[in-house]
Amino acid sequence: NVLRTPVQCIDDLEDGQALAQILHHFLPDRFSIRSNLSDVQTDLDVHFQGKLVLLVNDDRASVATLAEAVLFAAIDCPKKDEAVAAILTLCEEHQSAIKAILQHVMSKIAGGVAHSARPQEHRSPAAQKDRGQRGVS
Repeated sequence: NVLRTPVQCIDDLEDGQALAQILHHFLPDRFSIRSNLSDVQTDLDVHFQGKLVLLVNDDRASVATLAEAVLFAAIDCPKKDEAVAAILTLCEEHQSAIKAILQHVMSKIAGGVAHSARPQEHRSPAAQKDRGQRGVS
């Protein structure tokens, strides 16, 4: 299981910890496990090369919007098979909802973003800080 504590509702995502755990699981070199919601938004914007703004209606993304971006990041990374396998365990109704979310996000930010080939110097600031605290270079 990716999350330390199961998420029961959208309110469980408001502190950013669950989203940070998911991002760190799928992209540990780019995302810190120790992040708040603001850090998650900043790190996702760096990850998507400034395109997160295309999903956001104002200066601050909603928790739901960030969760959608996290979902897209999980299926658009080297560990995507694991993310897809988890999605396929869900009922068809939830799979369809996730498909619609992913199509929406891809239509907004996926154009030309190649995450797996990005050089390491483009890591998010929080991921760099987390790696430094763990003594990893």
